Amino acid sequence: WHRTFIVQQYDSGGSILTDLQNSKNASQYSFSALVRNQEHASKLKARGVESIFFKSLDDLEIVKKAASEHDVVINAA
Repeated sequence: WHRTFIVQQYDSGGSILTDLQNSKNASQYSFSALVRNQEHASKLKARGVESIFFKSLDDLEIVKKAASEHDVVINAA
């Protein structure tokens, strides 16, 4: 079981998430992504993705903490 953290979910991050969730090994992963609002978090929750709230990529403590808690980090920002 691998925890995967996607730094940016928009555009390219969304494509990466879709590809990972559709992969043959998807059941071996859980996914998290940074979000700025509840609407986006609700959409991700429907896809089985845990949301990590932040204000901007300048919130380094939030980004560093999230990255340290995951096995795989994908920076698609």
